[in-house]
Amino acid sequence: MHFWLDQEFNIPSPWVKCHFVGGVITFEFDFMIRTSPGTNLLVRGAPNFFIDGAIPLEGVVETDWLNYSFTMNWRITSPNKVAVFKKGDPICFIQPIPHNYAESFDFDIDFLDNSPELSEKFHAYNKSRGEFMQRRNRGEEKNTWQKHYFNGKDVTSNTFIGEDRHSIKLNLTEPKKQNILADGENHKIDIINEKKQEIKSTITLIK
Repeated sequence: MHFWLDQEFNIPSPWVKCHFVGGVITFEFDFMIRTSPGTNLLVRGAPNFFIDGAIPLEGVVETDWLNYSFTMNWRITSPNKVAVFKKGDPICFIQPIPHNYAESFDFDIDFLDNSPELSEKFHAYNKSRGEFMQRRNRGEEKNTWQKHYFNGKDVTSNTFIGEDRHSIKLNLTEPKKQNILADGENHKIDIINEKKQEIKSTITLIK
């Protein structure tokens, strides 16, 4: 695997490499993330963001005890194809999740008709959507979509679910304390090469 960098960034980088086999690009980070006990991080690619010729790999990192950083990895999808990562492209997305969250669930697989109330609501929605699409195809419907889910509205009762169960936007908090370098500061060649293994900052996520 070969890496080509723009002229202004055309220096040997210890943070981007082919660490694993199988056409995997590894991005190393010069920071640590520490989460509250029992909280891990789902590390993955940014939602709804794509790189032509590469796909992000994902995994759960136990950052409530990890004493070192982790990597973000992308796999090249086709041989002899150039995948372009532009300046400013998100290469990693982190999402806090409870430790062993998936393992905390039991589940059943059953026929829909064995749950009469759920079956009734499903068929009511299915009928509503079908009639809406027919009206739209005939030019009798000005709306492009019904927005039941977007608005958190139940089809059968025509009532809203409520803000405690439905949201369309995340209201994330800002850092309480932020000790970081200014943009471009401390990014000289000698600093990058001499401090290859140094962790420069720590991000703490408090539940």
